[in-house]
Amino acid sequence: MYFRLRFVGLAIAGATTAAFLVSTMAVAQETPVSAVQGADHRSPVAGGGVLTLSGVVTELFGDGFFLQSTAPDNDPATSEGLYVFLRNVAAFPAHDVGSLVTVTGRPVEFQPFTEGFPPSRTVVACGTIETSTIPNEDRKSYLTITELNNVTAMTVKGTAAVPAPVPLMPPGATASIAFADVPNTPFDPANHPRDYFESLEGMRVSIDDALAVSARDNKIVYVAARANLQPGELTVDGLPISIPGHIFPEITRVRLPATQPTIVVDPGTLLGDLTGVVTYENGEYMVALDHVIDPASLTQPAAPEAPPAPMQGLRIATFNAENLDANDPPSRFTRIAEQIVESLGAPDILALQEVQDDDGVDVTMTVTAGATLAKLIAAIGAANGPAYEIVALDPLVPNADGGQPGGNIRNVYLVKSGAGVAVGAVERLFDTADRCEEGVNPFYQSRKPLLATLTVNGMLYVLLNVHLSSKVGDQGLYSKAEDPVPQSSAGRRAQAEAIVAELESRFGTNPPRIIILGDFNDVTEAATLAPFEAGSLGLTMLPDSRGENYTFSSQFHGLREAIDHIVVGGSLSSTDVTSITYLNLNADFRDQTSDHNPVVLTLN
Repeated sequence: MYFRLRFVGLAIAGATTAAFLVSTMAVAQETPVSAVQGADHRSPVAGGGVLTLSGVVTELFGDGFFLQSTAPDNDPATSEGLYVFLRNVAAFPAHDVGSLVTVTGRPVEFQPFTEGFPPSRTVVACGTIETSTIPNEDRKSYLTITELNNVTAMTVKGTAAVPAPVPLMPPGATASIAFADVPNTPFDPANHPRDYFESLEGMRVSIDDALAVSARDNKIVYVAARANLQPGELTVDGLPISIPGHIFPEITRVRLPATQPTIVVDPGTLLGDLTGVVTYENGEYMVALDHVIDPASLTQPAAPEAPPAPMQGLRIATFNAENLDANDPPSRFTRIAEQIVESLGAPDILALQEVQDDDGVDVTMTVTAGATLAKLIAAIGAANGPAYEIVALDPLVPNADGGQPGGNIRNVYLVKSGAGVAVGAVERLFDTADRCEEGVNPFYQSRKPLLATLTVNGMLYVLLNVHLSSKVGDQGLYSKAEDPVPQSSAGRRAQAEAIVAELESRFGTNPPRIIILGDFNDVTEAATLAPFEAGSLGLTMLPDSRGENYTFSSQFHGLREAIDHIVVGGSLSSTDVTSITYLNLNADFRDQTSDHNPVVLTLN
C-alpha cells in the first residue's frame, strides 16, 4: 500500500459498515470522477483548484480509500475510480466499504511507493574501497496515480452497492502483443496495455480462476487468469514462459490485504476468483485485493520434477550461485552442494557465477575467494560428491567487477578430479589497465569472462565462463516511457561483440572446440546476444533437448526466461551434443537455493 509517513490496515470488502457521521459543509457543485481522471495518464485538472466528488467507497487502503462513481460516463477511456488520501483518517466521518460519500479536495498526481523503498544507494569507486551514497533515481521513471489530496470536507450520505468488477482483460491477454504502448500515438486502452491499465486506475476489477505464476513474496504475488494463458506460452508445468514478440500483459501483480492470514503460495497454486482495485506502485500496475484468500480454498500444485541430465559422456554445467560468500550459513553451502552432486550428477566441469570474496559485501581490500570456495568443496565432499580442482583467478583490484559493493564477484570453474580433464592456460579477459574506464572497456564494472583451455581425450577445448551486465536500472513496461528500450541492452551487446571478436582473433584460423557458458542476462532471441551467432566461429545457442517448454533458467515477476545459456562452436558442432538439460531446481520453488536454474551439457 502507499507509503508516505506510515501504514494503516487494509480493510476488505464485506466488512461491517460503521455508523455514519455527517460533517457540515457547504453544498458544492460536483465534478464527475471520470472528468478528474480524463483519458490520459495524467489528470487534466491535477494541480488546479478545489473540487467536490461523490461515489461509493470500494476499498479502504492506507491513509484513505478508493472511491468509484455510481454514475459512470460509459467512456472506456476514462476511469470511474480514484484514490482519496485523508492523511488523518480519524479526523473524518466514519466510513467503510459501501459508504456513499461526498469529498472535497484538490486533485493531484502522486507517485506511490511501498515502505522500504531505498532512497539511496551505496556505490564504491572502481578499483578502490572509496564508498559514497547516491540518490536512488528509479522513481524518476515511474508513473503516477491520480488522487484527491488536501481533503477539507467529507460527507457520508448513506450506503450503496459497490460497482461490479470489470473482468481484467488487457490487450494481448489472449494473443501475442510486443509492446506496452506506442510512442506518439493517442491514448488507446483498446490496443495499448499501458493505456488499458490507466483507464481502470482506481476501479474494481476481477481476475477469474487466478493462477499464481510466482511464489508469494510477503504480500505480493503475480497471477494470471488461467483462460488467458495459451498452450504455446507455457512451460511443461503449465506456467508462463517467455516467447518472442509477447510481453505478457495478462500477468498481474497482486497485493494481498494486510489482514490476509498466512497462506502458502507456490507457482502453480490455484487461487480462485479474485477481486480488487487497480492501482500502481514501484513501477508496476497492480490489483490491491479487496478480500482475504481462504487458505483452505487453495489448490496446491505438485512440485516440479527435474529428472537428472544424462550421465554418459563429457558433462559440463553452468550454475549461478547467487552471491555465494564465505559468510553464508553452512546450510547454504550444503544446499548448493546437494544440487551439484545429486541433481547435476557431479559434472566433470562446472562453471560457477556470482562467487564473492572471502569477506562478502564488506568493503575491504580483500579480493581472494579461497575461503568461499574451500567451504563449497568441503560441502560437496560432505554430500558424497567427488573431489574438485578449483580453477579461478582473483580480480586484480577491488570493486571493478560489478555486483554487490564489496563482493568482488567473479566466475569460477570446478574440474572433477579423475575425469580426464587437463587444465591448461587460464585468463581473465578484458581485465586490462582500462578496466575502470567507462565507455572504453566493455566490461567496465562487470564480471570478467574467465577463459580456460582444457584437454580431454587429446582434444583441445576452450571454455569461456561469462556473466554479462545485468538489467538493473532498466525501465519497466509500465514506466513514463511509452515504449521503453532497456538501457542495459547496449552494454550487453558490446560485451557480446567484444567476446566474439576476441575469440575470432585468437582461434579464427584453426578453432578448437569452443564452449561459452554462464549467465548472459538476456534471452536467446534478444538483439543483444545476436553477435554470438553472427561471427565466423559457427557459434550456436542450444535450447533444452526436450523442447522449448523446458528451456528456462529464471523467473522474474511470474515470467520464466532462459537467461543462462550454453553456446558451442569452433570445431564443436551441435551434432557432438548428446543433450542440453535445463534443470528446474530453483526458478519455480518458493524456497530457492539460487535464483537461477543450472544447465547441463552432455557431449558424446
